[in-house]
Amino acid sequence: MLTIFTRIFIPIIVVLLAVMGCNTSNKAHRLKSDLPERVCLSPEQVHLFNQLYHEAVIRLEQEEYDAHIVLLERALEIDSTAAEALWMLARAQYFFAGRNDSVKRQKSVHNMQRAVYYNPHDVELLGDLAMMFDYEGRREEALQCYERIVEQHPTLDTQFQLAKSYWRLQRYEDALEVFNQMERQSGQTHNTILGKLGVYGDMKDSARLFAFLDTLIHENPNDYEYQVYKGECYATMYNRADSAVAIYKEVLRQSPTNPRAQFSLMTHYATTDEFDNFYESIKAVVSNEHIEESKRTDILNAYVRYCIAEDSLRLGSLREFLDSMNYADNATGELSAAHVTLLLYLDASPDSTLMAINRTLHYHPENSQIRRQGLYICYKNDYIPELIRLCEEGQYYDPQMLDYYHLPAIYYLTDNNEDAALATLERGEPYYMESPDDTLAAELFNIMGDLYHQRGNLERCFEVYDSALVLVPDNHLVLNNYAYFLSLEERDLPKALEMAQRANELSPNNATYLDTYAWVLYQLEQFTQAKIYIDQTLAAIKEGEESSTYYKHAGDIYWRVGDRKNARKFWKRAEELEKENL
Repeated sequence: MLTIFTRIFIPIIVVLLAVMGCNTSNKAHRLKSDLPERVCLSPEQVHLFNQLYHEAVIRLEQEEYDAHIVLLERALEIDSTAAEALWMLARAQYFFAGRNDSVKRQKSVHNMQRAVYYNPHDVELLGDLAMMFDYEGRREEALQCYERIVEQHPTLDTQFQLAKSYWRLQRYEDALEVFNQMERQSGQTHNTILGKLGVYGDMKDSARLFAFLDTLIHENPNDYEYQVYKGECYATMYNRADSAVAIYKEVLRQSPTNPRAQFSLMTHYATTDEFDNFYESIKAVVSNEHIEESKRTDILNAYVRYCIAEDSLRLGSLREFLDSMNYADNATGELSAAHVTLLLYLDASPDSTLMAINRTLHYHPENSQIRRQGLYICYKNDYIPELIRLCEEGQYYDPQMLDYYHLPAIYYLTDNNEDAALATLERGEPYYMESPDDTLAAELFNIMGDLYHQRGNLERCFEVYDSALVLVPDNHLVLNNYAYFLSLEERDLPKALEMAQRANELSPNNATYLDTYAWVLYQLEQFTQAKIYIDQTLAAIKEGEESSTYYKHAGDIYWRVGDRKNARKFWKRAEELEKENL
């Protein structure tokens, strides 16, 4: 039974290794039905057909696929023999046919056959029909198409497709003959070499396979791929792991950073559960700058998952190895990001984790994922100056990330640095309306509005409030603040009343919102109604939330309804609260 160690690594290593490395009288497939012959169209029909066809092309470019198909079908009602329209319709139908919708797929294949019938010398049409046949498992019919293509257009690419078609049908000698023909025509190529090796392997013809490999090794002594391939054949075809390992190690002796040899040796250690050797091979691969970074990262992440499940003690040693690596040449930053993720998993000290994050950002400042991890570390450990620095850099590299404006602004406000907070929010303002996070964008507009109001810049205050309400029309905080500030200026009082009423509907029994509503009514001289809502305000005050403003408003409203005694009592309480807050 395969261990988890083997199950995790074999699939990923296999994938990585694979990556490294018209004449209707012809014998080809053709329709033998009673399809109509080409007809002569009237000038009016030609004009209408062209209009429909060109409009269909335009709709395709505009990604209006349903209209594209409908227009093509209408064009074919005029001329059912138009190969170009049949071809385009077949491609569209096949693209939108579900994998389980065999009826639609067969209909599209039939239309492609019709296109080929009416334009038998167009190799592009034949190629598309061949691919459809292949996808549908109709291998013999696909082969007929490839044979016709090669007859009409015998290039290396078309011959290679023909060879693969023979290969899929297990007509191995025919496939080899095509590969040989390609080599007679243009010499050996990577495709012909790998093709012949693959065919020999599927034939289980070890004699021809190893003879061919020995020839390749002799003719290409500095190309270690063929030596490694020979080792892999020993391992897979003859179960001679010792011979395979000897070849891998010899290649690595001559070429210590050879990627394929490292991967193959790593595969061997994974399948045999040689844990210490496997760990060393992991380190060799991860640190090999000749291997694509994404592949090294995949291997590292897979190994970390294995260690978490089966060998957690190894993670400490792995961390020390990753700490010592030089990440300067990491093209994408994926590898250093994986290192940071491991440190976070191990709950390493915030200073060491932040050091790794800053090192990654030094080489890849555009890496938003790593920067956000840095923000998390800073936020969690109250590293405010470092958090602000990360955000300010992030504003340059990823200006649409609203957190880069929100977090510094909040901390500036906490430190009573309102100028810095407003300057930060203004830098991000061009991106708020286009942000997918409407709620946060509206919150940023709301903070800006409050700051503008404090500075007496009422026009900008109301402008950003309007923007906030475009994004989130039912933001009760913005509705309340906007209404209250309008009431203080005695501007747009009907609008203020409507907003204050809506804020109370959204957040009922809120003393602040009830006070705003009462004060707008007061400014509209609706004193009796104002008294109702100021009474509700006073009743809704929670312990510790008394405000002198509430009692000032209560005094003014009670005075206007003729209750002078209680008005004086409320004003007195307002004075007491102001003195307490000095």
